[in-house]
Amino acid sequence: MGNEAMSKALVSFLIVGLALAAQAQVPDAPSATTPPAKTEKHGTGHGVGPYLGTGNAADKFEPLSVEQKFGFAAWNSFSPLTYPEVALIAGIKQASNQQPTWGQGAQGFGKRFGTSFADQAIGNVMAQAVFPSLLKQDPRYFRSGRGGFGKRVGYGLSRLWVTRRDDGTRTANVSEIVGTGVAAGISRIYYPSVDRTAAKTLGNWGIQLGVAAGWNEFYEFWPDIRHAIFRK
Repeated sequence: MGNEAMSKALVSFLIVGLALAAQAQVPDAPSATTPPAKTEKHGTGHGVGPYLGTGNAADKFEPLSVEQKFGFAAWNSFSPLTYPEVALIAGIKQASNQQPTWGQGAQGFGKRFGTSFADQAIGNVMAQAVFPSLLKQDPRYFRSGRGGFGKRVGYGLSRLWVTRRDDGTRTANVSEIVGTGVAAGISRIYYPSVDRTAAKTLGNWGIQLGVAAGWNEFYEFWPDIRHAIFRK
């Protein structure tokens, strides 16, 4: 597939996804006034960290302030879990010889690690703080925690397209899609000139969305994994 065709395909995919998200019915996203069946402490529902733990979809909804949204983005950018994630991405890039002008070895890995770290940090600030604050959207993931494995995987993926407003109602996740897109555009500043093509930028955008999807699945299943291992 040529660069132009690939670009059109990705853009079409994003547009269709947002359109479906805007129309989709999400029965497990209660309104802000729905009494919770079971309430967990705000911000600690997953037992991962003060911001990574975002609770369940059925819990009482408590909106984040602008300050808390930026704190959320900062935690997700510098938490202990971030560094192995970035190292994995950098390792994949090195193994596939992306940015070949950087070479291999420790020096090449260091450059790939640094740019990958910048990618995720800028993406988090844009998708979890700046755009959610401007659009009054909630950047957190609210896990389903019910249904079969396939249904829960699908729910986690769908949160790329669906989020909540600050009033608790459902909306298209413009913050995630546009925020990561803006971050991918900013990355053109620090990547080699040969990698500043439209196709490379869209590829970086796709990587950011893929990472976001992966974290959604982690948030969805981590409480089950933790219970199985630690009986908590």
